[in-house]
Amino acid sequence: MPRKPTSRVELRSQDEAVIVRFTDAIWLEDGLGEKTRQAYRSDLERLAAWLQEQPGTPLLTEVRRTDLLGWISRGLSDGFKTSTAARRLSGLRRFFRYLLREGVIAEDPTLRIDSPRLPRRLPDSLSEETWKTCCRNPILKCPLSFATRR
Repeated sequence: MPRKPTSRVELRSQDEAVIVRFTDAIWLEDGLGEKTRQAYRSDLERLAAWLQEQPGTPLLTEVRRTDLLGWISRGLSDGFKTSTAARRLSGLRRFFRYLLREGVIAEDPTLRIDSPRLPRRLPDSLSEETWKTCCRNPILKCPLSFATRR
């Protein structure tokens, strides 16, 4: 089970400012909703708080690839799902592309980070009645026939 932070860490003013600029930019550029912006903000705040505890205490604008790998690994070892790690990495990619585009950073630290492998899901099984219907008339009545037709 993932750990929930017990108290909110006071972010450094530089990190807070860059997070606000980014969330404002994605609202202006793409019209993203409040919940989406809150999710981006929450992930960035968690990363910034984690960075404050690391040796050298890098700012968000000073992050290296190894810092990001450490943060993602920590989340996975704390019990976060692979899908959560993949979603967070996707948000970080967007954030660092924004910083690169704005000239705040010279290199995107997410470039050589692979997304975590998501587990494959098993397909839904068919009921016996649906199976029989598919066998009797595969093209007209089987719900899968539309997906398999070419």
